[in-house]
Amino acid sequence: MAMAHGYPMAVIWNPSIRKSGDIVMSSKYDWSMYNTIVGFGVCPSTFDVKLVKITYIKDDDPFYDSTQVEVFTLSSGAWKSLSINLPRESIRFTQDYSMDLDGFIYWLAIDHDGDAEGKTEGHNMIMSFDMRSENFIEISLPRSLVDADYTHLSISKWMESLVVLEYNLRARKPDYNVWMMKDGVQKSFAKLFTIEAPEAPIRRVLRFRKSGEPIITMHSSRYDVLGVYHYEPNSRHISYIRICTDWPDSHLASSYTDTLLLLDQ
Repeated sequence: MAMAHGYPMAVIWNPSIRKSGDIVMSSKYDWSMYNTIVGFGVCPSTFDVKLVKITYIKDDDPFYDSTQVEVFTLSSGAWKSLSINLPRESIRFTQDYSMDLDGFIYWLAIDHDGDAEGKTEGHNMIMSFDMRSENFIEISLPRSLVDADYTHLSISKWMESLVVLEYNLRARKPDYNVWMMKDGVQKSFAKLFTIEAPEAPIRRVLRFRKSGEPIITMHSSRYDVLGVYHYEPNSRHISYIRICTDWPDSHLASSYTDTLLLLDQ
């Protein structure tokens, strides 16, 4: 995301053809009042690029209103408002990062729909957006991942499947458990493996390689550097990728597929 004349702006970049395109968001925002979540994907039936923008006033604002959903399609070059909404107003997205897979855009979210006295902190869930029908679908997580108080979650792609990374803050030695969603949106998850480095705690799991092996950030005593490493789950062997950092959260990684998108734009 970037800014242009006070308006937020999204930049789509295709490294295959070294071409980018700017998309001005539909309105200005007071960031102290609004939360805005953006998702990116390509519709598999039309091969059209879509941006989904979800905007809602922060919960502590006295003029709290319903969530607004807008979709930008590259072929039309315009935004449109959707009449559909989230299943419940109590659903809030926990991170701006989204995952595009098999015609769906996925986000992690928390449902704050508690009991009558408001004692419940909420529970983790996944929201998906069907780029064909342009409808939201609610995806439940396994019971062990639902507790929003003690479990930090993130999403990624593993071998062309959506996975949830669980970082359990209650564990004596916190590691990352990898859960794979099976059968598309059928709400079925299976635990694949645990990412546990033998010499130091893992700071973050950035992404998975095509082979399914994770790329992580950690401070290795062997290399004596805080940096980016390749991790082999079976042997738990780590290899330094020669990328170091003073800030463990300063690196991002994303999957990449050759495409001709933007060629005629």
